[in-house]
Amino acid sequence: MLNKKAIFDLSNILYQTYGNKFVFDIVTNGFLLKEKDVIVWKKIGLRRIKVTLDGNEECHNKRREMKNGSNGYKQIVTNLSKISNEIDLLINIVVDSDVYGIGDMLDTLKSNNIQAKYSISIREPDTYSPLEKSQIIIKYSKILYEKGVYQYSKIGGNHGSICAGKNKHHYVIDANNNVYYCNGNFKEILGKCIDNFKKKSYNVKDNCRECKYLPICYGDCRFGSNCQKNYFDIVIPELLKIYLHE
Repeated sequence: MLNKKAIFDLSNILYQTYGNKFVFDIVTNGFLLKEKDVIVWKKIGLRRIKVTLDGNEECHNKRREMKNGSNGYKQIVTNLSKISNEIDLLINIVVDSDVYGIGDMLDTLKSNNIQAKYSISIREPDTYSPLEKSQIIIKYSKILYEKGVYQYSKIGGNHGSICAGKNKHHYVIDANNNVYYCNGNFKEILGKCIDNFKKKSYNVKDNCRECKYLPICYGDCRFGSNCQKNYFDIVIPELLKIYLHE
């Protein structure tokens, strides 16, 4: 959001080249979101905007304090109220044992006529045990259910069901044109944007092939062992009880 011209210029070039085959999403804290920008970006491929709100006004401002001391939460809610009818909006809630006021946050968004989907993400770095992590996810999933909304994504893990590291045609590029497998490992540089290289295919490990959670996990991390089976064993039955309650 600090360089809106770059967002427009790059997206416009890609849209003029590929037409409706090109789409893009924006992940932002929402503080500088403007309705006029969203309207322009929609015409050149903008599909969705994801904004993080961590609890109610007090909690969010404490966790994501603005450098100039302004009320970031209030400004973000104002911005979202102006764009929620313009674009597919995803509210992401980063949760841990300290976040609070999520119910109040949902009430505030509803009172401001903000239409959105919701996702719950565990705080990173994720150092929780499978039991601790599942208890946190279940706790806040219940709050979302009680407010009439549901966790939208990420049941498969912290980075979604299939992370960038496993996807053959998914790359991460930084401001210096370095290309990486994913945003979970910035030590493994594939090369520069101008280089001619191919991403190595991800091979599912033998023990993962036999696991019943493979369709939502798609195997272990390609850079090390990070099996989620114990977590899934706890969290999935409980989430199903919430989702299938009615």
